[in-house]
Parts: sequence; structure tokens; C-alpha cells
Amino acid sequence: MRPVYKYIRSVVGTVGTIYDKSGILSYLTGEEYHVLGDIRAAYLDSHGYGATEVARIISAFDAPTCEEFVIQAQGCGMSIVELEWFWSLD
Repeated sequence: MRPVYKYIRSVVGTVGTIYDKSGILSYLTGEEYHVLGDIRAAYLDSHGYGATEVARIISAFDAPTCEEFVIQAQGCGMSIVELEWFWSLD
């Protein structure tokens, strides 16, 4: 069995598997790292979130409260508990 290097996720769950570094696609640029911060951006990148999911999270990130962020970001592939945790990171 080959070791998995990274999974690719979308709103429906895991949609792909990468087995080595050469197959890695990152949808995060310096701008996403600037908006979200290094830890949040690295989390999304390492968990293989796609461009659509990253865009949804970025657009919800300026919500004034955690509850509003969760409402706006739903459908990005994270559960409510994950979204709350993601919001609380500093």
C-alpha cells in the first residue's frame, strides 16, 4: 500500500488522493495567507481544500462574529465544530 501524501477535499468530502509531492496543487497564495494568517492558511492547504472552498471561507472570514462566520462558511466542507475552531485560531 502506498502512503498518502495529501487528500484533496471539496464540499462533498475527499475527492482525490496525492501520493507524492510532485502532484500537489495549492490554491492558496500570499494573499490568502495574509487574510487568514499563517496557521489558518496552512491548515486549509495541508488538508487539501480546493479553490471554491477556500474562496467561501475567505469571503466569510470578515464576518463580525463566530456564529455569522459559521453560517456564511457552511458548505465549504468543514463541520460546524471545525468552523468554530478555525475561527478561534490566533
